[in-house]
Amino acid sequence: MEKLPLKKHKTILEKGGLKYTDNEVLSTIEFLYLIADLDYEIYSKRHRRELEFSKLKETLKTETV
Repeated sequence: MEKLPLKKHKTILEKGGLKYTDNEVLSTIEFLYLIADLDYEIYSKRHRRELEFSKLKETLKTETV
């Protein structure tokens, strides 16, 4: 994924009227990317478990028939 330049992030964050230093903007960006990574990891694990469960259910169905 392509990241936006620092200036664009700063413009977006400052729309609310507050001012941020470059370091504050970089820290905020880093934090948001960490949250996004964690969210994707949780989503991926859940999706894999659901697939495994579906396969297990199908296996059990075919064995009991």
